[in-house]
Parts: sequence; C-alpha cells; structure tokens
Amino acid sequence: MRPLAVGLLAVLTMSLRAETKPVTLDLTKPYASAVYAFLSPALGSSRVVALGESIHVTSEMPWIRLQMVRYLHEEMGCNVIAFEGSLLDAWTAM
Repeated sequence: MRPLAVGLLAVLTMSLRAETKPVTLDLTKPYASAVYAFLSPALGSSRVVALGESIHVTSEMPWIRLQMVRYLHEEMGCNVIAFEGSLLDAWTAM
C-alpha cells in the first residue's frame, strides 16, 4: 500500500473507533426491530452493506446475522444478499 492509502486507512479506522458503541443482543428474546435500530444511523443511505465475523465457529453469529439481515430487508429496504462461501457451500445450501 502507498503511504497515502495507509494514512487514510489509519484515519478512517480511528474515526470508526470513535463512533463505535457496544451493543448487547439477547438471543433468548424474540426478534424485535427496535433492537437493531442502531443500524439505520450507522449505515445511513449506504447501498452496500457487508456483514462479517472474525471467527466462523460460534453458534451466536448466524442467529445475529439472520436478525440483522431481517432488519436490513424489512426496515432499510435491502433486497439483495450475497454470502461468502465456495461453490460447494452454495450447492449444499440449495
């Protein structure tokens, strides 16, 4: 990476950290859109949203991701979803 890109990335990272607030999600309760309302101001009018996770071996992340996708679709009008994975994963999911 060029120095300018690295510097810009560092500024963006610091800015995101300053704006980040922890969110506690209770997966024992039924879905409620109000729980995910923090996404609207965080995403604004973004047309592309990427959901990722740091580790793929948790049982909680798929449930949280499902509820976030529901919120993004029902409340923010997101209509296209693309998931990471291999062709085998896609074939298995059919």
